[in-house]
Amino acid sequence: MKRLALLPLVLAAVLVLQPVVAFAAWLAGGVGTATVSATRVSQMAAPQVVRVNGLQAQVSWEAVTLGTGDPVTSYVVRRYVGAEWTVVCQTASALSCVDTDPVMGEQTYRVAAVHGPWTGAFGPGTTFSPDTTAPVTTASANRAPNASGWITQTPVTVTLDASDGSGSGVSTITYRVDSDGWTTVNGPTATVPVTGQGIQTVHFRATDLAGNVETVLSTVLMIDSVSPDAAGGLTLGIDTGSSSTDGITNAAANHVLGTGEPGSAVRITHGTQVVGAGTVGSDGRFSIEVALVDDANPLRVQLTDAAGNESATTALDATLDTVAATAAVTYPGAGIVSNGDWNSNARGCKIMDPSFGAGICGTTSEPGAVSYEVRATNGTDRCWNGTTFSDTACGTYRAAAGAGPWLIALPSVSLPADDTIEVRIRVTDLAGNESPTSTAMQTFHTGRG
Repeated sequence: MKRLALLPLVLAAVLVLQPVVAFAAWLAGGVGTATVSATRVSQMAAPQVVRVNGLQAQVSWEAVTLGTGDPVTSYVVRRYVGAEWTVVCQTASALSCVDTDPVMGEQTYRVAAVHGPWTGAFGPGTTFSPDTTAPVTTASANRAPNASGWITQTPVTVTLDASDGSGSGVSTITYRVDSDGWTTVNGPTATVPVTGQGIQTVHFRATDLAGNVETVLSTVLMIDSVSPDAAGGLTLGIDTGSSSTDGITNAAANHVLGTGEPGSAVRITHGTQVVGAGTVGSDGRFSIEVALVDDANPLRVQLTDAAGNESATTALDATLDTVAATAAVTYPGAGIVSNGDWNSNARGCKIMDPSFGAGICGTTSEPGAVSYEVRATNGTDRCWNGTTFSDTACGTYRAAAGAGPWLIALPSVSLPADDTIEVRIRVTDLAGNESPTSTAMQTFHTGRG
């Protein structure tokens, strides 16, 4: 052992060596001898740095010991920004600390071990950047749209999933539907009920633990789960004949008028055959060309809205009749009869109706309006004018109601001697088709009976 003369003080010398720090201490209590001992403080490894509580940084490291195996006194953490550094914390036994106020941008954390008054070499640094990036949210609906882009089933919900990547983590999701108020839920997932019909827009954004707020995003849903009302106000565009509303017509090239939900597609069928198609106008009305078929089966009209929802079917009676009826005169008939027979009609229309008096009668093949002309043809034509025979009334058919067996009452009148009566009949059926004229002639002879 070497003997040294020492001043009454403690002399310490520190020698920095890599990767350890060696130190020695001399202690003396006046002039005399002392014992010299030496050990070393190991250099720290690079720390681990993770983001906590949003923008804060948690720095962690592994423990080191002295060369003798004894623990060090404490640890010190520095934050470097370029060449400038700041002590973040100094701990006794803890192996981590939190930098509660890191700077924006890139920074580096380094740790050194401390033993008594001696600080070891700072180890290599770990780079850290605070979370300055907003989370990203995706939206998905529980119902898939059809080929037209519409959702036709309910209930409809939209699931919002937010991700913050390697950031601080998602704190909340905020959303609203159309112009409703905003709703905020905690966590990275939210389920949004969408109860309205039509075009619905879901607006949403996420916020992370660092306070970064996502730009508001939106997703648009087209929802229509309601079938349109059945077509209304159905009529034939060309309804011929004596009635314009009975659905009986002789116009095969026709059109159907009606009302419905604007924009809906119109389909008109006859049996299994589609005979017309079109679209309801913006005013809620439609006029669809149809090709009618010659039978009594009704047309059926169905609407399909833009979303593909179908209405109930509405029937429209539409009878196409392009064949004219036939007409026949029963009385007057052929041959010669008494003049009085015109008034009593004993041999004519009384067979159809025993209470019938003077007049004419006959049959038709189908219902319709009977038109007639009665002429007295003995010498100069004289036509029946409603009360008597007149020279000025010829050439005019007089209309009268009738269908099937028809009877047309006429006033009693004295016929000239040996007069021949000619009756001309034609029938216009319910569709407006006019039959050929049917003619009958009979001679009324004075004194014949």
